[in-house]
Amino acid sequence: MLALYDCSVDVLGATPDLPFPMSRGEEIQCWLNAHPGVEHYVILDDFDPKQMALPTEQSRSRHVHVNEESGMTDEDANKAISLLTPNR
Repeated sequence: MLALYDCSVDVLGATPDLPFPMSRGEEIQCWLNAHPGVEHYVILDDFDPKQMALPTEQSRSRHVHVNEESGMTDEDANKAISLLTPNR
């Protein structure tokens, strides 16, 4: 999807599917903890940010909430690209 917006980045993997009652935010944090060298990332997800319970301010600031029905918008893509651009 990002290639449609001329954004060439590597997708390093997917979050683990942790059992209930783990939150989506905990799954994301688990992945980030397992990949400590990742500095520039964006969280593209259709979960409501409040329900995701992202545990850190850094992860909350790197979340782009994508509408599950309409998908990624130009605004979402631009925000994601901005977050993936070093020194921002």
